[in-house]
Amino acid sequence: IYEASGKKMLDIYDIPLDDPETLQAFNKIDVEGVFQYEGDSTKSVLRQMPKVDFEQLIACLTLSKPGPSHVGATTNFIAKMRGSRDNIEGFDWHPILADITSKTYGQIIYQEQILRILKEFAGFSITEANKIRNLIAKSKGEQEFQRYYPSFEKGVRGKVDSEKAKHLWENLRVFGRYTFNRSHSASYALLGFWCVDGNTLIWDCDRKEFVTIAKAYRVGTKKTLSLFPNGKTAPNDILKIIKKKGKG
Repeated sequence: IYEASGKKMLDIYDIPLDDPETLQAFNKIDVEGVFQYEGDSTKSVLRQMPKVDFEQLIACLTLSKPGPSHVGATTNFIAKMRGSRDNIEGFDWHPILADITSKTYGQIIYQEQILRILKEFAGFSITEANKIRNLIAKSKGEQEFQRYYPSFEKGVRGKVDSEKAKHLWENLRVFGRYTFNRSHSASYALLGFWCVDGNTLIWDCDRKEFVTIAKAYRVGTKKTLSLFPNGKTAPNDILKIIKKKGKG
């Protein structure tokens, strides 16, 4: 349908990720019916963010999951984002850790961060780091996981003291069971961003008109056909496309 409306699919990538109208919709929580962002937990995180940009949209999809909320990462992230001066725990004790957590306010919320900590901070090979990550994520055995601690402690020696080393290791174990892949979050955020783009319309087959995604959701439209920014395909053309594809 998108291509039939005279557009090229690659054109959608031209939508700037700092588009002010789109970001304003997220800031206003105007996300009803929007892929990945219409859930209560996701909207709750968005409401607490003082300002939303695309990087925060990526983080939102992880922070709204039960795990980060359970272990306190969501609360700490939001508090630091809002400029709280309270003594909020973070994991930016060392320049390497600070760099790894620079976009997440000192919090460990992505599996990629765990890989980087194990590789860049503790000196494991990427193969070893990924094996440890899998042990954590899939809870394959506490004994097998703890077998790597002596190597971890040796790798961070001289960077943090033994107490912080143990604390970081334990938190990798805890956070690792709940963290989400940033790559997945980024992909989902991009799809959601395209849905909200200010010019995006869909054809409401019930009411025979173009409407925004939010309106379609609010009025309970059951039959819609997605059209991307500035879609101008006429209703009759849409019906021809459907029939041609054998969908009735």
